[in-house]
Amino acid sequence: YPDMPQRAVDLLGSDLKIIMLLRHPVARAFSEYLHNYRRGYLGDMTFEEAIDKDLNSQSVELYEKRKYSFVSLGYYGQQVENFLKVLPRDQLLILSVENDLVAEPKLTYERIQDFLKIEIENLDYTTKSNESFQPKNMKVQKMIHGGGALQILARRLVPGKPLRRKFREWVEGLNSTKGQQ
Repeated sequence: YPDMPQRAVDLLGSDLKIIMLLRHPVARAFSEYLHNYRRGYLGDMTFEEAIDKDLNSQSVELYEKRKYSFVSLGYYGQQVENFLKVLPRDQLLILSVENDLVAEPKLTYERIQDFLKIEIENLDYTTKSNESFQPKNMKVQKMIHGGGALQILARRLVPGKPLRRKFREWVEGLNSTKGQQ
């Protein structure tokens, strides 16, 4: 999305500060593969097949390309360059998930607070969110995210998006291998 930095500046102003938290490109690609696989977007495609499809994709439809953008989104140099075209370097903080956030979380949060010129007391550095999991049953997972009859039924029976989200998370928890040996 090469025009996103300019759109962000246009919308939020030129004093905008950006924090880029970059993950190792291979770990990022595999994580995205698992996310798309769990959502049922990839069928039985292996990681290697998904990478091959991304590298050889001739699809110009954005939604289709987005499902197979495992490699291209890991080209961080271009993304950083696009921000530096519209913002001075001192308004961009670039961090590594593995070398900063995971290895030195307290120091990383201190750097972020310094960069944003804020102070947060009693910050919990150990909280994990958005942890990956493997579904126990892909058919259940596809019913949750596939846009089929179960989603239509849930929209009619469960009022409001927040409640439907809680229900989906509950079903995913039942269908998850997270926390199991």
